[in-house]
Amino acid sequence: MRVNGVRKKRFTAGPPGFTGDIFITAERALMAAILVVEDDVFIREYAEAMIHGWGHEILSACDVPEALVLLRSSAHIDALFTDIYLKDEVHGGCDLARQAILLRPELRVLYTTANRVTETLRALFATGTHFLPKPYTEDQLGLSVHNMLAFSRTRDQRLDL
Repeated sequence: MRVNGVRKKRFTAGPPGFTGDIFITAERALMAAILVVEDDVFIREYAEAMIHGWGHEILSACDVPEALVLLRSSAHIDALFTDIYLKDEVHGGCDLARQAILLRPELRVLYTTANRVTETLRALFATGTHFLPKPYTEDQLGLSVHNMLAFSRTRDQRLDL
């Protein structure tokens, strides 16, 4: 959408109790390199297409070993968007996120899963990370990615976007 000649993206989804709209302009958007880790090729390509459409660079992996190769490389990576259950690794995304943060302390993390998230599972999440349940809409993913990128792991505070 354009408002006064400025391209804006409107997000209508939000956390419980959220009322209103969030507009992200090109001037306010933080373009990032995001590693998407998802074992379901259809879901991975769907998420990649949306995230890339918002101007972010995409790196992708289908499992933990493939993701770790990218994380150990010199590739610039700002954020990790990972499914929790990856192939035969029941909590592969949680394990991956912890290893990724050890390799890259400033890395921002967004988990996703279609399964129920219990307190036991939530305890496996790295501190300062975010969660988006499946299935998600484009607006929900957009808001979650924006919130994840607005968070600074090293300063434990939100960045003013």
